[in-house]
Amino acid sequence: MSRIEGEGLRVTALRAPPPSIPNVADDYAAWLGVTQDEDAAETSAALAGEEPEWIVSDHYALDTRWETQLRAHTRHLMAIDDLANRTHACDVLLDQNFYAAADERYAGLVPAGCRLMTGPRYALLRPEYAQHRCSHPPLRDSLRRVFIFFGGSDPHNLSGAALEALSRPSLRHLMVDVVAGVNNPHRRQLERQASERPNTTLHGPLTHLAGLLSHADLAIGAAGTTTWERMCLGVPSLVVCIAENQRSGAEALAREGMILYLGTERDAGVANFAAAIDRVVSGVEDLSTQALRGWLAVDGLGTMRVAESLDPTDTQVLRLRNAQPDDAGLFFGWANDPQVRRQSLNTGIIPWPAHRQWFAAKIVDERSRLYVLEARSLPVGQIRFDIEAGEVRIDYSLDAQFRGRGWARILVGLGLSRMAALGRMVFRAEVKKTNKASAAVFRRLGFFESPLAGREDVAVFRFDSGCGIPAESG
Repeated sequence: MSRIEGEGLRVTALRAPPPSIPNVADDYAAWLGVTQDEDAAETSAALAGEEPEWIVSDHYALDTRWETQLRAHTRHLMAIDDLANRTHACDVLLDQNFYAAADERYAGLVPAGCRLMTGPRYALLRPEYAQHRCSHPPLRDSLRRVFIFFGGSDPHNLSGAALEALSRPSLRHLMVDVVAGVNNPHRRQLERQASERPNTTLHGPLTHLAGLLSHADLAIGAAGTTTWERMCLGVPSLVVCIAENQRSGAEALAREGMILYLGTERDAGVANFAAAIDRVVSGVEDLSTQALRGWLAVDGLGTMRVAESLDPTDTQVLRLRNAQPDDAGLFFGWANDPQVRRQSLNTGIIPWPAHRQWFAAKIVDERSRLYVLEARSLPVGQIRFDIEAGEVRIDYSLDAQFRGRGWARILVGLGLSRMAALGRMVFRAEVKKTNKASAAVFRRLGFFESPLAGREDVAVFRFDSGCGIPAESG
């Protein structure tokens, strides 16, 4: 609580519930310490008549019963969950965990119209991770430095077991960083181990791990939020579940080759860590592939996406900036969005190697202009202009989260305004007839429509800037 107050935020603490011992570890209802009705009444009283724009709940014991009672005190309610085991009465549900069909887990558990923000693209990470990500691409082609962190307490001393596995003579040349959390009861033992092993540094509690992680070639740690931090920075990892609610998510990540899953804390030990590390050292585990998959899945912008969902940006402050080389991952995600692929003339999934090569060439091509639309520094879409055969071809896409706001028209309009400085030109866009949204954007901006020879399913939209840039271009 003191840390939150230290950030300048006001905190009202509810009374401490009487001590209780849950019957089983996943007896989530017992974690609240009181009934939902009691907690709802105390929370309502703590608001003291205030009506906040949003109430955000993040507790495994809270569900529709609690949320319904709090609705009288707020305009909107957001629930944070990852169990998908109970109903909610919320406007937005956030689950940052990775699952193959994440939205389907909440079918029948949220009301109609509830906005689902699922998957690690919404991972709530500090801004330092996105900042370090730009300067450290996922190029883990060798193993030189290892990072160990198992959370704030690490009651089973998994950090010590991992460090012991790395203390074998054949591995003592590796640089190792170990972070002991604020509540770690094994610090003295870790200090002894670190002093006996060369090239080892034991760190105390840190505000964030981005700096150390960004220099690691391999991380060893727990499932949970730190998983997204490691993936964001393109650091491959050996992962142990230290809580039952982490298991299904870790198993899903392992199936997709995004982590090397070692099981629960009961499975982990010096021998298990040693065997896994040996597989990495011998090249059995492809670190570069795992690093890339994680890096592409988590871009570090999740906190900004959630904030934008709760407090939408005014259209007047949307801005267009030049694309940068480190935007390759953003463009890759937008290009492979399922709806974008369906509406593209070439519907096949674009592989990363091909995209990376294409983007590197396109960003320096004098015949091309690439721009990114930003909402308060959050990238929300792209537009590309390619000058060819006397015309300027237009390609654009808007992040799925922001469709339906009218931002596509603003994106194209701002792009046209940028290009107007280059002189008179004829713009051309080819749009599938099933893509009614894009067709409406070009019609509203004054483009003229004609059929495409040989393609009954595609329309061509043209605009001559000699007639003046549309007024709606801003």
